[in-house]
Amino acid sequence: MRPLTLSTENQVNFNEKSFYLLGDDNLNASIVNQKLSHEHFDDVEGLWGTLGAGDGNTDWTGKLKFSRKGNKNSEGALSDEIRHLKKLHPEIKTSGKRIIEYFINFDDVNFVIPETATLKDWEQLLPSIRLTLFLQKTEGALVYYEWYEGTYRAGKSCDLEHLLVESTENFGFDRDRLNFYLKALPQHAILSNSDSVNENTELQLDRSSKRYSLVIKVLKFFRDRPEESAEAKIEKMLTEVMGDKKYSLLKYNSIENDFIALDKNSPDINTSYKTLLLLHGTFSSTSGSFGDLLEMKIGKYPLKALIEDGTYEQIIGFDHLTILDDAKGNANELKKLLANHKFPQDNPVDVITTSRGGLLAKYLYQNEEFQNEILPIRRLACCACANGVNYFDVAAPKVVKFLNILKQISHYKSLPFATIITGFLEFSSNFFLQLKGSQMMTPGNEFLNQLITAKPIHSETKIKAIAGDWDKQILADYGLLRRWSAVGLDKLIWLVFKGDNDWVVKTENQLIMPEDFAVEAYHIKSFHCNYFDYQKTFNGGSHQFADTFNEIIKFFND
Repeated sequence: MRPLTLSTENQVNFNEKSFYLLGDDNLNASIVNQKLSHEHFDDVEGLWGTLGAGDGNTDWTGKLKFSRKGNKNSEGALSDEIRHLKKLHPEIKTSGKRIIEYFINFDDVNFVIPETATLKDWEQLLPSIRLTLFLQKTEGALVYYEWYEGTYRAGKSCDLEHLLVESTENFGFDRDRLNFYLKALPQHAILSNSDSVNENTELQLDRSSKRYSLVIKVLKFFRDRPEESAEAKIEKMLTEVMGDKKYSLLKYNSIENDFIALDKNSPDINTSYKTLLLLHGTFSSTSGSFGDLLEMKIGKYPLKALIEDGTYEQIIGFDHLTILDDAKGNANELKKLLANHKFPQDNPVDVITTSRGGLLAKYLYQNEEFQNEILPIRRLACCACANGVNYFDVAAPKVVKFLNILKQISHYKSLPFATIITGFLEFSSNFFLQLKGSQMMTPGNEFLNQLITAKPIHSETKIKAIAGDWDKQILADYGLLRRWSAVGLDKLIWLVFKGDNDWVVKTENQLIMPEDFAVEAYHIKSFHCNYFDYQKTFNGGSHQFADTFNEIIKFFND
């Protein structure tokens, strides 16, 4: 570790910006200047990055602590991240190259943090930090906040929060550095005088509250084939994690109480059976979105009971890509997997969707071929339908918040998608937003507007929205999100939505359904993707546990 007193004497001034060099204190000044001027493409011995203010004026005081050369033996909170990287990039193991960890500790740095401000102004007033990492074409990097209670100590438990890289030209890898922009977050809680929140809510820094330590961690790792496009790399990473299971049909087996993958060439589907179709959400799967229905709930296994009491004769799930493809692409793959199995008009299916799965269902119910020849829909229950995700708003995207939240959900539910999300976190928000699945959930997108305004082909189709709004006690099991809530940063989440939300989709957006086809919505207090967790979902107007699944089945049976 290297301590550095923050002063003008220790700053480097270059192109009208001031910053600090990260690394050893015995650097070749001539080579460093060439590196800063983009005249030296190779590594500079002892130098791994620079740190300065986002606006170029570094007026911090105190002492900064950071790595001199990096650590090749990461442990603690980053151990899971290293496992994700090795799964995504098998070349790390085959190359014999080690993942290198660097850190920056701000415990003794004095930033000018506002004592009071309105909610709309608070984030803008927080000091901006620019971190530049130097690396080779064949190297990638992930950057994190590590949140600690009290002060930092190696090996101490903490919560991780990812940061996203600034875009490179054409999202390419012909570069020798990456830039990350972040905020100097307060080390104490932010309080408000009111439980209600709006843009003009007064916030105050509570210096008497528990202290938090914020450390920046960097993982630099080997990543081959720099000539590949970003899209090709994502495809490759998905294949490493999912194999050939990017698209598949599954059928619920009541004896095993589990979802079983069907043969892709000859799926065991009976189109004369009364059928329930399950469509999952973003970065999830049938088991991920509906796994709670495989657990004992109020003395029974919900899906098993539906089969045993004859409510349904078969339950089918459709696993599909959610970010690299849109609803039209998903539907084309579903048609292939059904392999000429066509449900007759007198035996339409019922459908339950979570989040983005609702947009796929909307595409299906307004598509003439699916409704007249393949898969007519009778009843549809949309849980927290992703009718526009505010994190993707192109005017002020907050993609990194979205990815952090979904990664926490994946960890909590023990899903493999935490690894996949880690792969997307290697790229910029601009790259993420131009992908088909992201565009389809972006407010104002033409395809999204078509999906949420078009009506079902069949006049008999009925739709019920399950709309969630979060409650603080619901976050108890989500480490990072609990931390955000404890320090008051959940109030900044409100700014993304400017209204009630379940931390992923605005409640008002969840309710967008074609008027003539929609029945009364069911309102719950729930965190996104917790709809079927009986212990973590409450009736909208009370703190009584909500049985969302039972409400859906009652709607289907009407």
